[in-house]
Amino acid sequence: SGDIIGVNVAIASASEESGSIGVGFAVPITYAERVAQEIIRDGSATHGFLGVSVTPATASDASTFTVGAEVAENPAAGTPAAQAGLKTGDVITAVNGIPVTDAQSLTAAIRMQAAGSKVTIDYSRGTSTDSTDVTLGNSADQ
Repeated sequence: SGDIIGVNVAIASASEESGSIGVGFAVPITYAERVAQEIIRDGSATHGFLGVSVTPATASDASTFTVGAEVAENPAAGTPAAQAGLKTGDVITAVNGIPVTDAQSLTAAIRMQAAGSKVTIDYSRGTSTDSTDVTLGNSADQ
């Protein structure tokens, strides 16, 4: 139906002389619309902040596949992650139902949210799984 689903933000090229190799990178339209509306309304856009240091979590079967973002150290007191009860060793697996497969996908999922947004974080701790709601901080304040 001609709906816009994303906005191109980068194009890959083999070299400066060769031009595009046909690979583009885009952000979802919902993210672009939120950022545009914040800029129109406030003159700048915000990005969410969780306040957690993470590393890729690998599958327990000694494979090289990652299964989430593992909390590397206890979050600093007062951060959204600490208020949510996240701890060292927790493996974050989703943000608002969007799968988190590694540290970069967690960063992307959090930064897509506006500061002050409430999100649901799914995580595993040991052999159990759980979720927690957290209100994100503002990445510009860090």
